[in-house]
Amino acid sequence: MKAVLTGSGGQLAAAMRATVPEDVQVTWLARADLDVTDAAAVSRHPALNGCDVLINTAAYTAVDAAEDDVDAATAVNELAPGYLAQRCAGEGAHLVHLSTDYVFGPDAPHRPLTPQDATAPDTVYGRTKLAGEHRLRDLDATVLRTAWVYSGNTLPGHRDFVSTMLRLEQTHPELTVVDDQHGCPTYAVDLARAVWQAARERSGGIRHAVGAGQTTWFGLARAVFTEIGADPERIRPVTSAEYPTAARRPEWSVLASDYELPEWRSALSRAVAAKL
Repeated sequence: MKAVLTGSGGQLAAAMRATVPEDVQVTWLARADLDVTDAAAVSRHPALNGCDVLINTAAYTAVDAAEDDVDAATAVNELAPGYLAQRCAGEGAHLVHLSTDYVFGPDAPHRPLTPQDATAPDTVYGRTKLAGEHRLRDLDATVLRTAWVYSGNTLPGHRDFVSTMLRLEQTHPELTVVDDQHGCPTYAVDLARAVWQAARERSGGIRHAVGAGQTTWFGLARAVFTEIGADPERIRPVTSAEYPTAARRPEWSVLASDYELPEWRSALSRAVAAKL
């Protein structure tokens, strides 16, 4: 299988480099190689010639900055998927596009959310990602939603919640972490394997890929401390209201996964130990 991956400088792309199946030939494209917001560049880039699958991990993920940078978020999250899908159609290739739990918004029911559940995002990031999904309707594309992605010590060059907790444990005697946002921690390595599976299956439509089980950011932070032998009591819970951000974080990000990813605690142990 000949694959092309856009957004190759990101955390998920790094995890995918570490998990490439033996029979897959991959061309890795960073922004310097291909600006996915440039329709003309996408339409003529030679790396996409004859590809079987294009995996788009490029995204504007600065959730708070997006509230003021709407044009840039729209270009990457909404318009670019459409450009890539058009090129895939010309090549007879399948597009696997990464999306997010932020498409559901504050009114999501408190149960594992399925791809069929209603979407109503209330942030620029969520709205632009949902608009990007809409660009792929009725096309040869799989939209893969995920959430709470981390890599810990496995990919030390990438900052995420788990690696941040590991770093702050060394410098802060006490930390406060929100305990009213619920989600499914997802180890980037496990997600990468699900993406490779999606690329091979070419099932199409919207699918979810997250770690098994659920917790809060507070619960995840305490689990990180426990994993390294630090006192989890050094972390105390706070509400989202006590930790305001420019963009509201989803209270409920628990997704029903279409792929069997490992349970989040066992995955966390691997991430802390830098094990694939």
